[in-house]
Amino acid sequence: MLIIIRGNFFSAFIYSCKRFFRSINKKEQIIQETEGRQVELPSVNRQIPSPKPWIINGFSFCILSLLLSLLMVYSGR
Repeated sequence: MLIIIRGNFFSAFIYSCKRFFRSINKKEQIIQETEGRQVELPSVNRQIPSPKPWIINGFSFCILSLLLSLLMVYSGR
């Protein structure tokens, strides 16, 4: 999940879809050429969520599940 967010997959995907549909639409392409407009690149947000809380949560859930499973196994005796 963090790799997808860090790689700006969604903004790049949206940009490529817009570019694709613009290239298909000949009217828009002709208008852009006559007006001399340039295709604007999307702004990239480089604020990446810290992976530390995710790692801490994952580790705590792992320890909790280990303790609960040990409690279930050894409480039956």
